Amino acid sequence: MRAVSVAIAATVQIGNDATLAGLAEVRHGTDAGAETVLHVTVEVGVGGTLLVDGRPLHGATGSQ
Repeated sequence: MRAVSVAIAATVQIGNDATLAGLAEVRHGTDAGAETVLHVTVEVGVGGTLLVDGRPLHGATGSQ
């Protein structure tokens, strides 16, 4: 990942699509500045993430 990050001169994050979409909303979208956000996506399936203080919460076993 570091090679990709250096090649494009940007931070690269890998993760679940719902988690990364929620993170993008908190950083740059309609939820910018919110302390706590529940982001839900409905596409082929249903996914979501809970973000607190701009960071996604992960399950007790590290699940996203």
